[in-house]
Amino acid sequence: MAVLAIDQGTSATKAVVVGDDGTVAGLAEAPIEVRATADGGVELDPEEMWASVLAAGRDALAAAGNPSLSALGLGNQGETVLAWDRASGRPTGPAVVWQ
Repeated sequence: MAVLAIDQGTSATKAVVVGDDGTVAGLAEAPIEVRATADGGVELDPEEMWASVLAAGRDALAAAGNPSLSALGLGNQGETVLAWDRASGRPTGPAVVWQ
């Protein structure tokens, strides 16, 4: 069994698959477009963020030969805020990033 760890960051999502013996079995990275606002802020497209998590995870698993997983870990940006619509589960706007 292997572990898939995903780090969803501001400019990219990175994923790594680690085998039972602690060796890295697969790595992947999916970029995210960072948008600057007119007032100097930073925003991200929440759909693009989610797509990058899926892409990086799938690519890392494929690079590792699609092993069975015993665990999945996900780390994300603590400095980013995003509002979701409770009824639909969809984001109400862009993710706002504090840098």
